[in-house]
Amino acid sequence: MSSKAIREKKDDGRPAYHWTTPAELSPSLTRDAEPTGPRLFGAVGLALVVFGGVALLVHLSGRTSSWVGPTWGGLATLAGLGGLLLHAAGDSDLQIRRAYMSFAYLVLALGALLSVVPYKGPAFGLFLPYGLCLLLVGLLFQMAFVRNEVEAKTRDYALYALGGVGALLALAGFVGGNISTSFLLPNGLLMVAAGFVFLWAFVGLKGVTDDTGYYAALGVGALGALAALLALARSMPHILSQTDAFARRGWLAGSAPYLMPNGLVLLGGGLAYLALALFMTSERPFVIMTRRQLGAYFYSPIAYFMLLLFALVACLYFGQFVGDRLLDPMTNRPKTGVPEPIILSYFFSLIPIFCLVFVVPVLTMNLLSEENRSGTLEMTLTAPQEETTIVLSKFAAALFLFMMTWVPWGLFLVALRVGGGNPFDYQPFLAWLIVLLFTGAGFVSMGVFFSSLTKNQLTAAVFTFVGMLLLVVLFLAKQQMTSQDALWYKVFSRVSFLDLWLEALDGKLAVSQLFYHLSVTVFWLFLSVKVLESRKWR
Repeated sequence: MSSKAIREKKDDGRPAYHWTTPAELSPSLTRDAEPTGPRLFGAVGLALVVFGGVALLVHLSGRTSSWVGPTWGGLATLAGLGGLLLHAAGDSDLQIRRAYMSFAYLVLALGALLSVVPYKGPAFGLFLPYGLCLLLVGLLFQMAFVRNEVEAKTRDYALYALGGVGALLALAGFVGGNISTSFLLPNGLLMVAAGFVFLWAFVGLKGVTDDTGYYAALGVGALGALAALLALARSMPHILSQTDAFARRGWLAGSAPYLMPNGLVLLGGGLAYLALALFMTSERPFVIMTRRQLGAYFYSPIAYFMLLLFALVACLYFGQFVGDRLLDPMTNRPKTGVPEPIILSYFFSLIPIFCLVFVVPVLTMNLLSEENRSGTLEMTLTAPQEETTIVLSKFAAALFLFMMTWVPWGLFLVALRVGGGNPFDYQPFLAWLIVLLFTGAGFVSMGVFFSSLTKNQLTAAVFTFVGMLLLVVLFLAKQQMTSQDALWYKVFSRVSFLDLWLEALDGKLAVSQLFYHLSVTVFWLFLSVKVLESRKWR
């Protein structure tokens, strides 16, 4: 065929050599798969929110309902919000995410309004105080929206809203707590805690690589340092008055005991803000690896599952506790002359101990065993960091999440204080928190050790569960002994953590036993480091 024939046009205007793709070989049209699972969770969650919300509104109006009580109504609302939150985080459709953005802004505005407007109404025992709960719900939905938003300006506006709310809460809590003692507990403390969460979310989502996020983290640290120094300075007269030299001369004898609880609360809050700033801005290997492990927790379902499960269990347990201990079954009104200490009967029970035995294996089973199974542990061991840094970073992340799982229990305790209207003894609660931190460190370090021994997560979880169960069995065995002077009675009393819990919930803090649990923590971590060292040189 001549070149002229090749260049010759057909009647349709296409060249003679034009290749037409057969219909059966042409690429098919594709579209993104619809998030069926998240939308199903959203539909079920919306139904539960409507159901539980109606039950709670009926109870708040003063009417009694025989078909569902406030506890089940609150539980349905909480579960429904969880379903909507899963939908908000898993569905990136433009209309869906903007709808949840509007909902988050609305909830934040309503929460801010209820936080400043005084309101006194019938308590339903679950979501108190109202403003704080709405602010936290708005935070979760705003974070879910930011996760899917692609427009930079809209995303920044949402983050600035979170940062602004966090800054206002932190300033109101610290300033108001220093001005008024009655405001600090519980309102100021709740504002400081909520501001901590909001600012953490803002800095974490903005990132310290961004100038705004970096300077915001520095501002958080400066606020925490200032609050801690001020609380320490105001507590110093009371601290000095307890020393022998000042007590003999009568100096500062009339000083008010500011340290307990105001100074201690403000000092702890300031140190928490300072620690958050250091944690977010530090470039040390230990801090970086701890952030990495926390990110691994929160990028997987483990953290959300444990937090939601503990919140649901705490909700059911709180409703049962209020109904059995504080309400008259005949009149459904608060009992008169409720026996103290409330804290002892609230925490020292079968359900909290049962949750403790199960939560530690779940949090620690995959710390080192999963990396050992997947082969990433060898890569980590060849990196330029010591085995001690690896073990301590995973231990710190697991211990932090362990303490976070107990936050719902403390919030419901605050609800008991606000709803009941009568203060209870706070010192056992503070002592129990300190004991929980020390004993929890021992539990988590034991889980880290068992996780370093095997490649199987289930095996590590079983070993840790058996160890936790053994500690409970030792307490039960000690209770069956008749002689308190026997050697095994003293040994079991020292080893069992439940004896330390009992003393703390009774308002006593045994410092020597705290050092024992601290030494146990060091022992388990030392063994974990040696296991990694042996694997490195194997």
